[in-house]
Amino acid sequence: MARTIGNSKMKKSIMLYLFLGGLTLIAVGSFISFTPSFYLAQFIQTSELSADILSEMRGMGGTMSVFGLFILVGSFKTKLTKTALSMSILIFSSFFVFRCVGIVVDGMPNNAILAALGLEMVFAGLGITLWLNRRLP
Repeated sequence: MARTIGNSKMKKSIMLYLFLGGLTLIAVGSFISFTPSFYLAQFIQTSELSADILSEMRGMGGTMSVFGLFILVGSFKTKLTKTALSMSILIFSSFFVFRCVGIVVDGMPNNAILAALGLEMVFAGLGITLWLNRRLP
């Protein structure tokens, strides 16, 4: 018998996943949005950052934060749970897949990026597992 969102254990697992995934995206997105120079300093010399680059980073970080907020709200609002779960899977899977493409095309990144890759793989894998074992209305 397929598990449903009504199944207490499955529901709690999905809600916890959405809560943690949402918080992660909000935290990372906010860090990038509000401190793009500090974020970029991990990778490049920041003395020559243009307003264009900073704007691009703030836009990307803000987008991550907004999607994270939606996913977080989906952990509390059942009507948003299915959409939040699919959104979370797409976001974390996309980061994972395109970081892997980057490794193939550009070479091995630093340890911070590899740690992010690992976290994205875990969130993508958990999300897919929850998706396959649920039946949401």
